[in-house]
Amino acid sequence: MLRGLLPGKRVKQSEGLALEYELASNVNIPEDGARRFAWIFPADIQSDYKEDKNWFELQFTLPKGSYATELISELIHP
Repeated sequence: MLRGLLPGKRVKQSEGLALEYELASNVNIPEDGARRFAWIFPADIQSDYKEDKNWFELQFTLPKGSYATELISELIHP
């Protein structure tokens, strides 16, 4: 499982190659850190195109800590 580091205190130390990468960008932040999934997949996807309004609606759920705006940006490539 690939995860990304959000630096801070109380974050479990990585091991091996992951530790080498994280030490290269080690930042000491006094806030609580965390890890987030590096790859996420939307679930419960539903869509509806309203032709009379030329309007597309998209509904989905993401894991906690994920940003819907980033997913939409990847879909439309502005």
